[in-house]
Amino acid sequence: MIVKRYNVAKLLMCLSIFLVSCNLYEKTERPLSSFSTTDGAKISIYYVDMGATTKEVIQVRSNKVYQNNGVIANFDKNCLQESKLLNDSTLFLVLKDSGSVKRDTEWVKIGNGLK
Repeated sequence: MIVKRYNVAKLLMCLSIFLVSCNLYEKTERPLSSFSTTDGAKISIYYVDMGATTKEVIQVRSNKVYQNNGVIANFDKNCLQESKLLNDSTLFLVLKDSGSVKRDTEWVKIGNGLK
């Protein structure tokens, strides 16, 4: 009886280590667009898919933001239709889902908060 419990505990421990150490779903990141501001900030727009368990997002990142891995904003859309940097302070985005005709306009403030 003790030997069976030991083997079961050992098996469960090995299984736990395996599940913790491997990625079940591969993360996909695809750069869509990028802009440079006059103060040297690089603003990048990415399509990010984390696998079967999460929804795809459009992510806006900056090399001047040192928190949240540089992420400024996330949007629950999967298609970038248009993007423009306006006056080094605002990013204009037109986004939509691939299965929809509805387009959403988003404004992302990127100015003073990046330093």
